[in-house]
Amino acid sequence: MRVFVYGTLRKNQYNYNTYYKDKSQFISYGYIKGTLYSLKDAIYPAFIEEGNTLVLGEIYELEATTSSRADTMEGYISKGNINNEYNKTILPIYDIGGKVIDRLPVYTFNISNPIHKQRLKDIIPSGDYIDYLNKKN
Repeated sequence: MRVFVYGTLRKNQYNYNTYYKDKSQFISYGYIKGTLYSLKDAIYPAFIEEGNTLVLGEIYELEATTSSRADTMEGYISKGNINNEYNKTILPIYDIGGKVIDRLPVYTFNISNPIHKQRLKDIIPSGDYIDYLNKKN
């Protein structure tokens, strides 16, 4: 199965090394539309579907067992569960020109849960989590 990732599951990030390295195949870069945030209490980002910023990410081909392990790490319990930290949402994936190239599962931050919504900190205006980390350090 294919997935789109934009944060710590991107290549050479710490969760990539734990969950995807040697267990996935990189397909291509792409973008989703929404808003990328830093969190007050975590060192990973939160994507929400509100907004129109192009958020850079990577498309990977995974085996089902790898996807299941990533679901657990992302705090995804089940579809529509209010206690999910992240929901798994099928979103259009765009190329740099704005053309839809695929529709894939994306971990979207669960702001339906008021506790999670309060955790949002700063917007990452570039839409690129790795760029944000490099400028922060």
